[in-house]
Amino acid sequence: MPTAPLTHDLRMSGRGAFYSFSFDLGPDLDLVRLANKLLKKDMATVAASPSRDNLRVSSHLAQIDRRHREYERFVEFLDVLYSDGPIDFVRLFRLNWKSTLKIVWLGRRLLAPIILRRILLGQKPPRSTAEDESGEPTNVPESDSDMPEAIRKSRQDLAGTVDKIADVLEDHHMLGALRLRLEQQMYFPRYYLRSEPFIRLEMNKAYYTDISHDKEPIHISLMIHRSGICIMTFAMPIARQFGLDEGYQYLQARMRRLDQLQISLPIIGHHDPLPRGLHFRSYTEAEVREGHKWAIFSNNTEEVNSPKLSMLIAFYIYLNAVQKVARRQISSEWRCNTTLFQGKPQCGCSGAHAKEHHASQFAQLMVRARSPMPVTDEIREDLLRNYLMNSDQELWLSPGCAIHTFWEREDINYVSDIETVIPIESAILQYRQLEAIDQRTVHVSIRDRELFAAQKQLATGLPEYGRNLMTDINAPLVVEGMASRLRTSELYDRLNDRVKVLESVVNTRYTRKQSRRSLAVSFIGLIIAVLLLPPRIKELMDSLSKLSPTHSLVNEVNSFFNAPDRATVAIYILAIAFTVVVFATMTIRFSLPWCSMTRWLRARRLRWPKRNFGYVTKRDVVVERIARTLPGGIEDSTADDAPPDPFPEY
Repeated sequence: MPTAPLTHDLRMSGRGAFYSFSFDLGPDLDLVRLANKLLKKDMATVAASPSRDNLRVSSHLAQIDRRHREYERFVEFLDVLYSDGPIDFVRLFRLNWKSTLKIVWLGRRLLAPIILRRILLGQKPPRSTAEDESGEPTNVPESDSDMPEAIRKSRQDLAGTVDKIADVLEDHHMLGALRLRLEQQMYFPRYYLRSEPFIRLEMNKAYYTDISHDKEPIHISLMIHRSGICIMTFAMPIARQFGLDEGYQYLQARMRRLDQLQISLPIIGHHDPLPRGLHFRSYTEAEVREGHKWAIFSNNTEEVNSPKLSMLIAFYIYLNAVQKVARRQISSEWRCNTTLFQGKPQCGCSGAHAKEHHASQFAQLMVRARSPMPVTDEIREDLLRNYLMNSDQELWLSPGCAIHTFWEREDINYVSDIETVIPIESAILQYRQLEAIDQRTVHVSIRDRELFAAQKQLATGLPEYGRNLMTDINAPLVVEGMASRLRTSELYDRLNDRVKVLESVVNTRYTRKQSRRSLAVSFIGLIIAVLLLPPRIKELMDSLSKLSPTHSLVNEVNSFFNAPDRATVAIYILAIAFTVVVFATMTIRFSLPWCSMTRWLRARRLRWPKRNFGYVTKRDVVVERIARTLPGGIEDSTADDAPPDPFPEY
């Protein structure tokens, strides 16, 4: 590599960018129902949960899978039909019973004597020369010589179609399940085995065109957490080389300019209204791709003040589609955290020298400043602090962005990038959960139910906060570093203090209510004791019978109970019952029977069967992490108590 001049601009090799948008759909979100709707409306392709082993797919993928099995069985049907040995009608019937019945009907005159000879004389058909070791006919054609030319060509075309459909299904399942399978390995099982913390969906891909890419895919993943917090991640490539200005644009979603954006119509159909000021057209029927029609957005060059197409507009389209399906609006503002992946320096500097020589420019990228921003040496060192244990790569963190650098590599590795993003998004999830509680408890006129919900969520509704749940050796450092940047612990302490103050206010309010209730009960008891004593009831009835306004009423009461004495006893019993009901209503708290049943099940760790979402699929993705040599030439141990491999391969 030639020696770089003393003064030169920063040039890095680009690997990719992840835009993690976090938003809150509110508490009590039914994540299973939302995932089911997204899959059945073909807005997502594959979904799964870490607590479940199987994958769930959309209606479109389920239909493709059914067609693939049908075509595969028909190819096998042709192979069995035109095999060298005797025709195995039982196997043909299992593969395609309709076609088998048609063949039997058309060849009934030839088959009838063979069937009668088999029934009457017990003679078996001659054994085929193509037999396996067990003596059974293989029913697999050794050549296509006996097959008619038209059928042979149709079989070849159909077999090619089967292979293409299989590739499409594998591609969709790989992209949809890869991240979830990685999360299942990066999280300890204690995090997801007893509960369902989240459901992850692979949304329909989008395609973009810019100055360095033409119709490149954007992989979009949606994580729906049980707390209502959702994280939508847009993963896309960037230019193979970029400088300071391009890096500034990559680190901000609104500055990530696009020339053209293609989004499938299932997503557009749930977005209303469409972005204004952009050119919009849709594909024709002949241009259907991946089973969907597509909408194309491009910049409007005729209007000067029209909005520019960017990643932010793509997020708005997907966000509004999710809100419409969930029938909820986000309860607070959304946040975006960008993770930029860069590789080997392209300006002539080596890895260590590039960080030292371009420290001010890297710090400028970390603060996302367009122009050079003078910072102190301490701030610069803090911005460029490495949160990885590796020596060949670095990860710098800030509240709104992160930059990952491979000093000696420039290849694109989507799997390793996901491994880097997962702990970052875990820290963002913890912060957003606390922020949602802060949003609900900041109001002065908070209700008792809201306070109790906030207390419950702080105590038991944060399974990720303050726990080491990841097996990767770098993940705890990244989570703690991102939490310190976001000041998550300070927010948690402030929420605890606020909840304690609100609890004292609520207790005071509850005490005052109880005092008023006790006073009301005492007053009612006094009235009943004074007015409705048994010896006084008959005197009261006699007095009322002598009065003209109440004479008829007393006579009707006496006639209803057939005697004045019975009326007196009935009124006394009603008074006692009314006193008991009022006292029970004011002082006793009732518990519904199904609430007691839920507590009984929870105490015994019993759960209702999990609800399903989407459609079942028999395909799956397995990710294996192969151990490599650790730094210093030490081989990684395979024992159960061995530390996780910080340099996994797949």
